[in-house]
Amino acid sequence: IEASKGRGLPRVLAGMGIRHIGDATARALCAKFEDIHALLAASTEDLESVEGIGSITAGVLHEYLHSKIARHTFKDLESVGVDLTSPRVAGDSDSPVAGKTIVLTGSLEKYTRDEASDKLRAMGANVTGSVSKNTDIVIAGPGAGSKLAKAVSLGIEVWDESQMLELFGG
Repeated sequence: IEASKGRGLPRVLAGMGIRHIGDATARALCAKFEDIHALLAASTEDLESVEGIGSITAGVLHEYLHSKIARHTFKDLESVGVDLTSPRVAGDSDSPVAGKTIVLTGSLEKYTRDEASDKLRAMGANVTGSVSKNTDIVIAGPGAGSKLAKAVSLGIEVWDESQMLELFGG
């Protein structure tokens, strides 16, 4: 139980059962808001400015965050020592992927998708699940489909797994 207190705000948000808020959305929110207090102070417009969050999700989240039950829950969690801050990437800011939005698609041979995502995040990248005009790099393995096609149509840089492995140092 003690170890779970230090998992940070993204895990807390994803575990709260808030409609439309899963792991990826929670991480995106926490990349913008440094702690629960900043998130509670955010307007619907502030929430909508986070990549991947539209007006419906922003409205649902804003309503939840301002509910009496949420305020009490966050206060109680904080009082028992649960970490309600956003982890700051300690990654190398000189990394070629620092600050870039990356999408993984297709299968990977050397790493699981979660392992590759974690390594990329540790290097300062923002890993998302869908390709958009805001995507900087798509890493495509065998079996890549519509995400790869969309990346090509948008003129987004496409890497294969070997380029990712080179980035990881082998």
